[in-house]
Amino acid sequence: MSEIIQAAEASENEVKSFLTTDQQAAYANFKQEQWSANARLSANGELLLLQNEIGLTQEQQDVIFPVLYQQVLKEKTRREGGGSPTASDQEVTPRSLNEWLLQSEEQRIKGLEPVLTPSQLQKYRQILAVRRAQALSVH
Repeated sequence: MSEIIQAAEASENEVKSFLTTDQQAAYANFKQEQWSANARLSANGELLLLQNEIGLTQEQQDVIFPVLYQQVLKEKTRREGGGSPTASDQEVTPRSLNEWLLQSEEQRIKGLEPVLTPSQLQKYRQILAVRRAQALSVH
């Protein structure tokens, strides 16, 4: 996986080398806006899943979206900081992936705990466990 990331970074750096300083600044702004839009889509997708699977009140939806959005941004920072098993040169193992996923799940649960009812929280934990199992079955 890291070879793919390295190749993508090399390609991006090559493209940047042809840009003027102003174009590089505009490109950096574009990348940030693109990431922000993707984070909103991810948070919306998770919110839709929660709505469909555990049922949310409108008040819960209003509170949960910003929490999910911030969590997506934190996970991006964590990945870019080398905290993701796929961000390092080491081979991704089921153990490293499981640890990463557990940490991400804990952060999600911690952020949503004040908003969800105990039964909703239990269902969400089950959803996250199924996702983790699916991700691990691929590796």
